Amino acid sequence: MRRIPFHRFLSPAVLAAGLLSLAPGAPAAAAAQEPDSARILAAARSAQHRFERIRRNHIPWTWDRGGGPCDERVGRFCIWHTDKDFTWTPPPEPEPIVEARSALIERLDSAAAVLPGDRWIAGQRVRYLSEAGRHPDAETAASECRTAQPGWCRALLGFALHAAGHYARADAAFADALASMPLGERTRWTDLSALLEPDRVRGYRRLSPVDREQFEARFWWLADPLHMLPGNDRRTEHFARHVLDRLQERALSVEAISWGADLRELLLRYGWPVGWERTRARMPGLDRGSIISRFAPNSRSFDPPTRSVEAPWEITDGTWDLDEKRARTEYATPYATAFEEVEHQMSVFHRGDSAIVVTALRLAPDSTGTHPEFEAALALARNEAAAPVVARVPAHDGAAVLTLTVAATHGLLSLEAFAAEAKRAARARYGVTLAPLPPHGIAVSDLLLISGEEPLPDVLADAIPRALGSARIPPGERIGVFWEVYGITEGEEEIGVSVNLLDENAGWLRRVATRVGVLSAPSPRATVRWQEAPDAPDGVHARSLAVELPELAPGRYTLRLTISPAGREPLHAGKTIEVTPD
Repeated sequence: MRRIPFHRFLSPAVLAAGLLSLAPGAPAAAAAQEPDSARILAAARSAQHRFERIRRNHIPWTWDRGGGPCDERVGRFCIWHTDKDFTWTPPPEPEPIVEARSALIERLDSAAAVLPGDRWIAGQRVRYLSEAGRHPDAETAASECRTAQPGWCRALLGFALHAAGHYARADAAFADALASMPLGERTRWTDLSALLEPDRVRGYRRLSPVDREQFEARFWWLADPLHMLPGNDRRTEHFARHVLDRLQERALSVEAISWGADLRELLLRYGWPVGWERTRARMPGLDRGSIISRFAPNSRSFDPPTRSVEAPWEITDGTWDLDEKRARTEYATPYATAFEEVEHQMSVFHRGDSAIVVTALRLAPDSTGTHPEFEAALALARNEAAAPVVARVPAHDGAAVLTLTVAATHGLLSLEAFAAEAKRAARARYGVTLAPLPPHGIAVSDLLLISGEEPLPDVLADAIPRALGSARIPPGERIGVFWEVYGITEGEEEIGVSVNLLDENAGWLRRVATRVGVLSAPSPRATVRWQEAPDAPDGVHARSLAVELPELAPGRYTLRLTISPAGREPLHAGKTIEVTPD
């Protein structure tokens, strides 16, 4: 959660200047307007100022946190990256604010009826209708916009649709808006400089127009919170923030200070606050009149690191932290207040130039010990321009197994789960390289952990429904392991097979010493070896094995498979498991 106190670094003179810059008044072009039009516009602006003053006067109080150092300074403002408090929610609005907003909307409705071509009135009308939760009315208001700049009206429609949760339609509206904008304005809206790490901005700005457009498309592809839902709500949120930026022109804000580049940057990075607090000094006479802006407590860093945009196939499982404490940007998904990393396993099996991707997931129960109804999806796409291949299944008791058959190439895998009623989502997203089978020679698949009950499966179709949704295993558990060997045929000489259980819990110093040869690698905790004759008339030799884990100490272990064909180099495959306490 972000806490940004306003005014803390502003002198009274600067505050006064800010208030004067926001004072009601006719626009510069007022002289060219009809007298009644100027009066109506001035009255609408006055009503907007009056509402925000009422809102400001009803902000709840909190204690001043003191003069601690800022985690980050942006222009006039101090940012504190406080620990996330997911229990905090914005307090209900006092009735005077609700009544004052309704009165403001009535004033704006009347003004829009007379001046449908005024962009300020059209924008504020859509804004406050959306803020009031009157989403159909906001969409209607946007459709009634008649300004000389059609891009602005389409952007207002995108804003209203995004606020209503219609992200696919909002995406289309914002695309139309951008296409209608002059080049300079469109470049301003699509620019990602405020969202990127500062040391990466120069390289981004040096890109050619074509490369820059590709970079931006890939950025938003990666930033989309859930590929299983239509539209890209992180992208529409970004453009909705641009709309809010333009709406601050000649409008009063809660903070009652002049809008500037610093506030614009904060808006683009963190969005619009969901609540405010006035600070009360702990010592009499020291009240500095600061306002603290609170952002949604379930905000997360969905925007990808720049290095991931440059090489998305190098994203590994678990390296993208959505809950990064000092994230450059944040966004709160309205449809999911809980957004988790999904516990899962993923294995790849080969069929010529295609690959069968098998994933199994398991979600933890909720606070009541039960699992909500949710849908699971597995999406895999080659790049930002390619339509993803998607598999969907309903989950049962918090578990699901999904498979995709795709061309054997690199891609971005996104394993997702969403429970709409419980407002709970989970995902795992990382790059995968699905190399095709070599035309000659042999190869081995990944290992797939399955339930260990007899009889064990001898074909992939029977193994898939038994896939375990997690690699976290209790000590003493009996599990099954399934794999395939390719490129050997029936009648060839016997092959050697061994399965080792390796302890990965050695300290880092021992691991380094082992790697450089100072110490020998520890002996496996368990080993099984045998010889078998291939029985693969179709070139796919499938095998499964039951493994009963000994009473191991909690920690990470690797099941390592070695295939040793006669006269050929051995092949290896491994699966890391985590032995958990009982």
